[in-house]
Amino acid sequence: MKQFDYPNRPLNLSALEAIEYMAGGVPLDIRDQILGAPFSDDLSGLRELGHRFVRPQPFDWEGCLQPKREIGEYVESAGIKVPRRFETLEEALRLVSQGGRIVIRSESPQEFSQFSGLLKSYGVDAELVDDEYDEVTKAIKDGRTEEEVLQIAKQDCLDWRPMKRYLQLTEQDAAEFYKTLSFSFWQHIPGRNIAVVADDAVFGRYHITAYGRARAVGAAVDESGAVFSQTDQATDSLTATMDKETIAELVTTYEKVRSLPRFSATECPIMEMQVDDDGGVWFLQYHQARPMRPTKEKLVPSDYPEQEGWVQADAVRGALGSFVTLRTGIWYPEFEEYSPKDPEDASFDLHYDIGLSEVLNPRRAAFFGTSGAKRLYHQLADGSHQLRSRWFKPVGALDIGRDWAKKLGVTDEMKEEIYRAVSHDRRMARLAIDTASDGRIGFVRLNPDSIQPIIKQE
Repeated sequence: MKQFDYPNRPLNLSALEAIEYMAGGVPLDIRDQILGAPFSDDLSGLRELGHRFVRPQPFDWEGCLQPKREIGEYVESAGIKVPRRFETLEEALRLVSQGGRIVIRSESPQEFSQFSGLLKSYGVDAELVDDEYDEVTKAIKDGRTEEEVLQIAKQDCLDWRPMKRYLQLTEQDAAEFYKTLSFSFWQHIPGRNIAVVADDAVFGRYHITAYGRARAVGAAVDESGAVFSQTDQATDSLTATMDKETIAELVTTYEKVRSLPRFSATECPIMEMQVDDDGGVWFLQYHQARPMRPTKEKLVPSDYPEQEGWVQADAVRGALGSFVTLRTGIWYPEFEEYSPKDPEDASFDLHYDIGLSEVLNPRRAAFFGTSGAKRLYHQLADGSHQLRSRWFKPVGALDIGRDWAKKLGVTDEMKEEIYRAVSHDRRMARLAIDTASDGRIGFVRLNPDSIQPIIKQE
């Protein structure tokens, strides 16, 4: 196995010895001891290990009842533009009566670092209220009190199946969660919705997606606003629709926020922003994703020849090292018949159980995407929080392309066997996939040494 460097290690230790030193005695058997734990009740071994290289958040944002609002106020105090917040629904609706638009945003202490995209926010303007667009706008039109409107919104959130599923899988009592759920009132800023994420393996690389103006686009860029590398050119759909100065301003705002004293500059959060119609950048949300795990060594493509079954990934995020075999899920049994404690290293996540994905994403060593280079950032921009979580929360992510099965040599018979086990036998079946990535490029193949490339749950 090739050696990958880690920061702040004693100079006389190898990279793997440094891992043992910094993790306080983690055995050097990386495959069994680190990647063998993503199914545990706690975070995966790799994620837990990664957190040992960074200091904890200097402020307890998870202790905030309304992290979006409180973080917004903190960021605004540093001179960064944040949309106006309102103390009451009545105050916010005055803006609506003047032709403006507001957003009633969900607030939960868990939205800072745990789940995202499972609770709902509600856009409100005069047209939506007149049309009684949903139960919340209908209640507003009917003149209900703020308490009554928010009770309706709370129940609507908890009735949504992905949220119910998440609470079930994490063994949380819905009634207790209801008590911690609240909402804050924000002015809506017209323009393009943006997500910015610093790369956790490659310094100076930033992932940016933009949604709005009837387009969903994105790219991996540097701090100047240019596409980061020649490899990243294939995935770029952003730079043709947004000027370099605006892209650079998004990166600058991102760095200003994560460098504030109450955040850790060694975290790579998913940060949501808005670019208004005049090009102004507004901060919206900070969601914890991954710590930085930089690597300096680079994979050599000739070490992964096609003749041995290796396929180069269309896009890569995160460093998994020069070789590891991952137990990889594709499909899953029905909602009530799968336990997140079932052993799993990685997944293609080809299912609709969003609540399950939110539980498993941070525990996974890898996510394998099937978008293809041209569609990756389009889907990340258009897919809201769920697809972003799949790409940015596991230790690494590799997109293999829409013809992933053909590339890997996964036959129709193999797919049928896996699907039959999942849908009829109600037990998991996974592929054994060899994986290598350094944060810049990556390679995958169906493990050729397995007696049976399909790993079935007993």
